[in-house]
Amino acid sequence: MSAQIIDGKAIATELKQSLKIATDKRLASGKRRPGLAVVLI
Repeated sequence: MSAQIIDGKAIATELKQSLKIATDKRLASGKRRPGLAVVLI
């Protein structure tokens, strides 16, 4: 097994673009923008 060098910035950019496209599709279909919430118990 050989080592493989990855480009973190390129992967992050690709992931951000993918999430933006998915979010835009969700908004276009009339659904809410996804978000994060914290629930303390």
